[in-house]
Amino acid sequence: MVITNHLGEKKSEAKGLKGILLKDILQTVEIKSESPKVLSEYYFVFVASDGYKVVYSWNELFNTNVGDSVYLITEKNSKPITEMDDTMLVVSTKDFKTGRRNVKGLTSIEIRRSK
Repeated sequence: MVITNHLGEKKSEAKGLKGILLKDILQTVEIKSESPKVLSEYYFVFVASDGYKVVYSWNELFNTNVGDSVYLITEKNSKPITEMDDTMLVVSTKDFKTGRRNVKGLTSIEIRRSK
């Protein structure tokens, strides 16, 4: 996977990636809402150890093709997560500029509701 900056220029390349589809993990979280329609008001904030944040809406992950391309990486360059420099890494493989939503050192995923 080629990692690009905001201009689309190659910054690095990640090889030997293995991961878990993020929506498979998030589906296990129960969001209590008055109706399924209300889920459209929720979004997820992915926070990195350096304070960098990336946002995905509930609909984006569960109701578009984007949700089929966002992964929590468990292996990079044939190294398991316990040996990776980035520890927890989230990538969106179908983004045009992949570095924008590349979260290194993931520390938390916050579930919020817009008001």
